[in-house]
Amino acid sequence: MPPLPRASQRIRYSKKKGAPPERDWAELRPDLISLILHRLDQAELLVGGVAGVCRSWRRAAREQPELWPRVDLREGLWYVPPFRPKISIESMVRKALRLGAGQTEAFLSDGVDNHTLLLLAQRAPSLKSLHLITCSVSNLGFAKAIKMLPLLEELEISRPTYCNTREMVELVAGICLELKHFRLVMHGLEGRRTSARVASLVARMHKLRSLHLVRLKLDNEELGTILDNCHDLEYLDMRECSLVDMDNMDDSPRVKLAQINMDNHEYSSDQQVDYEYKIRSIHYELNYRELRDGSLSYYPDYNDSYEEYCYYIGSGDGIDDADLEQYEKILDVKIMRRYLS
Repeated sequence: MPPLPRASQRIRYSKKKGAPPERDWAELRPDLISLILHRLDQAELLVGGVAGVCRSWRRAAREQPELWPRVDLREGLWYVPPFRPKISIESMVRKALRLGAGQTEAFLSDGVDNHTLLLLAQRAPSLKSLHLITCSVSNLGFAKAIKMLPLLEELEISRPTYCNTREMVELVAGICLELKHFRLVMHGLEGRRTSARVASLVARMHKLRSLHLVRLKLDNEELGTILDNCHDLEYLDMRECSLVDMDNMDDSPRVKLAQINMDNHEYSSDQQVDYEYKIRSIHYELNYRELRDGSLSYYPDYNDSYEEYCYYIGSGDGIDDADLEQYEKILDVKIMRRYLS
């Protein structure tokens, strides 16, 4: 791959007859910048990219808490350049919570551990929606965090790694009294004893409107117990629950199921969680291959730009506004020199 043309060559080309005038993106109105940032993936905003192009865009990403009421970091580490291993889910969560200024109400991520979950519970006490996907949280870590989140209305625990399923669900049933949407997805088919206990605990979640129980050995009797106690249930997903036999079901649960949506489509809650797999950017995949093959040597300023942006967004909580203001001026000068040379 040949090196990119120098800035002076690009400027001469842009001045040719008929070339469109260059747009000064820094002059966009704040409301338009905000609209653009809202359309970007949050993980990209946290690790660099469009939000770091100039002062007005960086300020918009840093000073608009309304960008962060719903933090979605699923597959977030795909946006981290491979040569920046110090960027982790925890550091991204810390930044997002600081930028959200305590207004975060929904959180979705994979790879969350005990420390990250506890940090989330401490910094987002008004959290209403929590989605933990393939998390490495222990029973003790989950217990500490869930006790700080009594306002939860939506909870997902998918493919947990290090925790006891029965203990987790028991905590949820006893603490999250406002829960309306519950999703439990196991790695493999769960045993009968655990499945029966989970069913009895779910039956105590009387305000449920949607329920996903995937890969549990529930039978007709346990399903009937859930239906008898969860009167507001509108949606039910029981995929791979091998012992439920619809053909040999009593009339009472059959009548109740007839009034519940069981179409195997995802339930759209108030948070509008999108469970479709993200299509990774071709641009990112190309950059990864270029980095692996050594082609990124054509971009000598890439490492510096990434470091500068990450400092501006802040990697911790003790970021002083005066320091950021001073660093912002230095960063603007560096960018000007880079593109005018």
